Amino acid sequence: MAKRSPAEQQREREAQDLRYMSNPSQWVLWPFCPIKRYVKDAATNYTRVETAYLIAQEGKLTTVFHGVVFTPDIEKDRQQPYAGFQEIVADGWMVD
Repeated sequence: MAKRSPAEQQREREAQDLRYMSNPSQWVLWPFCPIKRYVKDAATNYTRVETAYLIAQEGKLTTVFHGVVFTPDIEKDRQQPYAGFQEIVADGWMVD
């Protein structure tokens, strides 16, 4: 079996995340889908994990709620709407 390049592994991961995000009926924690992304802090040069979640709610399916899925507060958690799941994945978010 040929070893896949890091770029191929990244494309495969993004395709899997896209398939999972776009099928809420498959979400293990339905109606929530925990997501994360790695963010590099320019000041300290450290990479931190940013946590958020998606929610299977009409009109909010492609909105990222910045917070923790186990203590969701959809009224208070910062919301970041996206045009679609491709845009969410392109912004670095992945299924956690």
